[in-house]
Amino acid sequence: MPVFVYVLLGIALLLILLFSSKVRLIINYDESLSVYAKFLFLKFNIISDEEKKPSRKKKKTAKAKSGKSKGEASKTPAEDKKADKPLMTKLFELKEIILTLINKFFKKLHFKFIKLRIVIASDNAAKTALMYGGVTQGVSYILELLRSVSTVEIDKSSDISVTTDFLSQKSEFEGKVELYVRVFPVLVIGLDTIKNYIKYKSKTEE
Repeated sequence: MPVFVYVLLGIALLLILLFSSKVRLIINYDESLSVYAKFLFLKFNIISDEEKKPSRKKKKTAKAKSGKSKGEASKTPAEDKKADKPLMTKLFELKEIILTLINKFFKKLHFKFIKLRIVIASDNAAKTALMYGGVTQGVSYILELLRSVSTVEIDKSSDISVTTDFLSQKSEFEGKVELYVRVFPVLVIGLDTIKNYIKYKSKTEE
């Protein structure tokens, strides 16, 4: 078999792997918030537990940007509104394309609840009972809302619970949810959105 056939097969397998892969966003809260994204073997920290202090150089740059130069004229609020108006007008004109894009994307988006533990507590037993009823109902409503626009996954290994603690005065919350979508559907949605935008531009230019 010729070498180029092996090369083509390798490229095809690579594309299949790439398009069938998932882009994951993991949100974890356990006394502190951490958010990171994963794609194949890559991991990108978005919000980490460790707070990085800005260096002196960055502080100086931020200070220099915030300060106005002597020859720079400040814009009035009216001028800012005029500058923002064309963008807002364009977004309003493209609202159907944008809403269609959001709707299609959410239909392909998966919410996988790994952990959702809420312990309701307060300084009053009656208040704790009322809070427990409200939180239980609120969690149910949120899950139903997500199910109506996307796919929600809660398997047997998921730790989902809303409980009360009448001996404590402080509520507790722990949660871990994974949002993921496959590359190929997103690519199809993107190409379809570009096609709809081209049609819109052709109609407006006629």
